[in-house]
Amino acid sequence: MSERVLLIVPPTGLYLREDRCQSVIDTHAISFARPPLVLLEAAAILRQAGAECCVRDYPAARGDWDRLKADLTEIQPDILIVNVTGPTLFEDLKACELSKSLRPEIVTVAKGGYLFIHDELVLERFPALDIVYRGEVEFRISALLDGSYFETDGYTFRSNGTVERKRDADYLDDLDSLPYPARDLIDNGLYRSPDTKKPLTVIQTARGCPSNCIYCLVPRVSGKRLRSRSPDSIIGEIEDCVLKHGIREFYFNADTFTLNRDWVVDVCRGIIERGLDIRWGCNGRVDTLDEVRLEWMKRAGCHIISLGIESGDQSMLDIMQKGTTLDECRRAVALCKRFGVAAYMFFIVGLPWETAETVKKSIDFAIELDGDFAEFILARCFPGTILYENCKELGILAENDRIIEPSFRGLYLSREDAESLQRECFKRFHLRAKYIVSRLLASKNPRMAFNYALAGIGKLRAFIRKHNAN
Repeated sequence: MSERVLLIVPPTGLYLREDRCQSVIDTHAISFARPPLVLLEAAAILRQAGAECCVRDYPAARGDWDRLKADLTEIQPDILIVNVTGPTLFEDLKACELSKSLRPEIVTVAKGGYLFIHDELVLERFPALDIVYRGEVEFRISALLDGSYFETDGYTFRSNGTVERKRDADYLDDLDSLPYPARDLIDNGLYRSPDTKKPLTVIQTARGCPSNCIYCLVPRVSGKRLRSRSPDSIIGEIEDCVLKHGIREFYFNADTFTLNRDWVVDVCRGIIERGLDIRWGCNGRVDTLDEVRLEWMKRAGCHIISLGIESGDQSMLDIMQKGTTLDECRRAVALCKRFGVAAYMFFIVGLPWETAETVKKSIDFAIELDGDFAEFILARCFPGTILYENCKELGILAENDRIIEPSFRGLYLSREDAESLQRECFKRFHLRAKYIVSRLLASKNPRMAFNYALAGIGKLRAFIRKHNAN
C-alpha cells in the first residue's frame, strides 16, 4: 500500500510562503493569492515515487481548522507536510498537534525558509513536529516515504529522544529534472490576477542570485550562483498550464529573472514562436534592464516588472550593498514606461541606519519616478542574512519570543517611528490625485478600473487594521 501524504498551507492567513519571502499578502499594493508552489513541486515528486498525495491551501479556499480536522479524518494521511512562515510559525505548527491527536503514528514535517537556521530549536520547542526539511530538498523529499531521511542531507529530525541534523543539502543544478508542479491537485480558480481576475499561476524559472544585498535570504536559501531552467522546459510548462488547466496568466518566479539577457531573450522568443497568447510578470534588477530585454519581454506578453529600488538615498543603497545607483533606477523605470510595461517599485523602510530624512528621500524619489505601483516594506531581520549579523554587532536585536524572526530597534528611529513613516509613504504615493487618475486611465476597460479601485480600498483597510492592531 502506498503512503498517503497530505501537504498543507495551514489556516493561519494569506502569506507569501516562499523561502526568500514570507509576508502577509493583503498589505501589498498588488494583492493576490499565489498557489503553494513548493507543495505542488513536492507532491509531484512524491507522486512519482508512488505516494498518494493531496494538497490543501486553507487560506486561499477560506478553510478553517474544522475543515483541516475533517480532511485529516477523511484522508487518514501517513505523512503531513506543513508549509510554515516566520510570522505564523506558532500557529502553523498547531496543525501537527491536531494531526497527532487524531492519528498518533502520523509523521509530521515542516518546510519554510527560516528553518535553515533554527530547525533544531523549533523541533525542541514543538514535540508534535517530527521532521524539518531544509532548503532545496524537493528532489530528496521522496526519502520521507522509505524512512531514508535519517541518512539524507537537508533533514533535521528527532532520533532516540534527541534532535539530529544532517548537513545542508547541495543546491540542485538540473532544474529541468524536476517534474511540473502537481497543479491538478488544487483548485486553480482560487488564484487570480488582481486586475483581470483570470486564473493565474506561478512558474519557477530560475534560482540563485549573485548580488550581495544585506537584507536578503537568497544567498542562504538559493545560493549566489544563478541556476536557470532551459527555455524549452519553461515553455513546456507554460503549454501544460494553457492546455490542461486553461491558465494564461503567469508570474515567472526567480530570485532575479532578468540577470541573463540571452536567456531572457530565448525564453521570450520561445513564447512567441509557439504562439502562446499569455500575460505575465516577473522581477528584475534595475541594472539589468535594457532595450533588448524589454522589447522581447513586451512582445512575449510581459505586462509588469517588480523592481527593487529600495531607497531614494544613495548612501542607504550603499549600506545595503545593493550595487545600484539612483540614476540606474531612473533609467529602468523610464525604460518600462517607454515599452509599456508597468513598473512595480519596492522600497525598504526602517533599516538600522534609516532616518526620517532618508525615508523622505525615498518617498520623494518614488513620486519622481512615478512608477505604476509602489511598495514600502518594513525592514525585517532574518537570521542567515548580513543584516542579522549587523544588528547583533550593533546590539540592537530585541529580546522577544520570536524564534526565527527577531525584531530590532533602529539607531535613529524606533520601530513605531518606522511604521508611521511607512504609512505616510503609502499615503503620499497612492493618494495623489494624479496617480489615481493615471491608474484609472491605464485600465483597459471599466472592469479593470473597478478592480484597481477595489484593490486600493482593500490596501487602505489592511493598513488601518494593522495600525489598530498595533
